[in-house]
Amino acid sequence: MRKFTNEIAALITTLAVGTVAGVITAAAAETSDGTSDNEPVFTTMTTTMPPLAGTMVSTTTTTTLPPLAGTLTTVPTTTLPPLAGTMVSTAATTTLPPLAGEMMPTETIEEIPPVEGLMVDNTGSGDFNGDGSFSVADVVLLQKYMLNLPELTIRDVSTADMNMDGRVNSKDYSLMKRRLLNETDELPRISMEDVIAISELKERISLKDFAGYKGKDIGSGLCVMEYLTNDENFRVLVGSQDNIEIAYVELESLCDGDSADMMKDDILMFYTDHKLTAINTVVTEIQDSRILVKTDKKEMIYVDSQLIAEPVQVGDTLKIVYRGLVMETYPLTIYTVSASILKRAADCAPCDFSRMDRLLSYWYGSVMVPFDNEAAMDDAANNHIPVKVIHSKAELNALKDKIQQAMGTGLEYMYFQSFETNTAKYDDTFFQENVLLIAAFEESSGSYRHHLSSLDVSDNTLMVTIQRNKDSGSFTCDMASWFCSIPYGKEQLDGLSIDAVLIK
Repeated sequence: MRKFTNEIAALITTLAVGTVAGVITAAAAETSDGTSDNEPVFTTMTTTMPPLAGTMVSTTTTTTLPPLAGTLTTVPTTTLPPLAGTMVSTAATTTLPPLAGEMMPTETIEEIPPVEGLMVDNTGSGDFNGDGSFSVADVVLLQKYMLNLPELTIRDVSTADMNMDGRVNSKDYSLMKRRLLNETDELPRISMEDVIAISELKERISLKDFAGYKGKDIGSGLCVMEYLTNDENFRVLVGSQDNIEIAYVELESLCDGDSADMMKDDILMFYTDHKLTAINTVVTEIQDSRILVKTDKKEMIYVDSQLIAEPVQVGDTLKIVYRGLVMETYPLTIYTVSASILKRAADCAPCDFSRMDRLLSYWYGSVMVPFDNEAAMDDAANNHIPVKVIHSKAELNALKDKIQQAMGTGLEYMYFQSFETNTAKYDDTFFQENVLLIAAFEESSGSYRHHLSSLDVSDNTLMVTIQRNKDSGSFTCDMASWFCSIPYGKEQLDGLSIDAVLIK
């Protein structure tokens, strides 16, 4: 083999030398530019020789050879069909179909359904218990998980990663609860019975005791959970570090802002002292700064009159809201929070009571005669009392003069205004459209108090009903007379007779 190769090389050398020599000789003999015959002149002559088998010969003539199998050839603006399994790059843009099993990107993005048997990414879905839906059960399970409670089965912790930060902590718990509150209202409020029961654990109170109750995070920095109770005037505040370790637990009264430490204080006593109670009462007396009311149980209670925005009259029904316990005094004492009028007494204007120290029975003839209900007065068994209808300012002044001469009209007794003061507001303008009803009666004890119970029309008769109320358990012997002044519409009284009774 080596001998054959050497022979080939020698043959090529001989041919090359001979060719060059011939070229030089020919050029020297045929020169025509007057140069010496002995000076060689070189010219360029191209000779194309066939290549030897298996050899590549480069000449100035461009020859295009077909690509060898398995090689990539780049040609200008020419697209060659690809060899089997080969990618060919050309200057022109060519789109090749994808090979079997390959995915080629396109401008249209389509959602590819998950391949059967592969896991779908449920990160942040909130389905912590893996039942396929998000509910309060997931929130409760996450809280137990964060408390490191034993015997918990968690399929996929990442479902609780609500903020997608790769960690599950108190922030995710807050976000999960916030989402639950936005989506559902199935979490119940914590009852005061449960609050009192939890408070009995004292230092052993933990976050798990509040699992499953409706609450929201109202803190900044420190996690502070607010749990509203079934008593709308109270809430529980639970402060914790990272929603794991409790810092404090308080029961707060929303009425006055007072609070108690559920780990140390007597929560039952705190709740009893701050609990609000609403009762309906009837006004029996009106004093300068307070009102005496009666409950359904016939209990007498003093109420601050400044708590009521509207004018109050005897017989009005009031709704009173008070805090804490009732102090066993007489009348009873309560810490009143609010008072409002539920119903007006007989839907009529206020009336005024004036007390006289002298007995009216001695002065009927000179003061009240003639009565406007004389016929009814004969029936003493039915507690009828005299009543007069005053139609003008002049008629009222004439009555005042009679009372003044017999009994005196300027007497003020305790917190009761005198008859002179109570009737001074009724002027000529008032009597243009109204009349004034004056009912008079006497009592055997100054301990009795009264209110206008009703003004009813029956059988063409206006009946004035005055109710007696007992003010104290002990009765005094200071007999007294009373005048009750009642404004009434003139048109309403037209065509009616009048009568009055005292209900004892």
